[in-house]
Amino acid sequence: MGYRINCGEWLNVAGFDIATHFLKEVINMKKLERKQCWEYCLNLYRDYGYDPYLIYAVVETESNRIIDIQSHSGAYGLMQITEIALREVNQKYKTNYTLEDLKVPEKNIEIGAKYLYRWIDYFEIEYSNFVAVFLAILVYNWGYGNVQHWLDNGGEDNQKITELLPFEKLQYNEDVIWWYVWAKKYFGGEYV
Repeated sequence: MGYRINCGEWLNVAGFDIATHFLKEVINMKKLERKQCWEYCLNLYRDYGYDPYLIYAVVETESNRIIDIQSHSGAYGLMQITEIALREVNQKYKTNYTLEDLKVPEKNIEIGAKYLYRWIDYFEIEYSNFVAVFLAILVYNWGYGNVQHWLDNGGEDNQKITELLPFEKLQYNEDVIWWYVWAKKYFGGEYV
């Protein structure tokens, strides 16, 4: 099953070899409480009009509310913000967020929400809100260049469009939708 780095004991979980020291790190990571996460998402609705269910769903999908998680590609925190996304947010919204801000849960969620809505706004120029949100979620996970390539090369053939979209990217969007529905049931239908 691939290669192993010699780093101590290994445990096989569901067919995957996992370093036990990594499991200890994951177990010790601090999770943001659901209610606190929801409150941060509500603040974004109050301040910017952002859909709190959508923001909450992205937090759950990206990090499972683990505050200081970092991906192998360097994305950081609850919303898994990359340095590139941070720069784009600062440029678009004329803000001065820093890499240190990514370690602050409320700021991390705000930066991620602004990045997501930057793309929703972009796609709403040409598409309906439903399609714009779908494409913005794809960009959030897959990157603008990949999504644009997919849009440019899909043509009119649905089979070709399906072939060009990796399954895990479609699965990511499905996960966001599932968390959206869950949040709406858990937190209730009204958020004002």
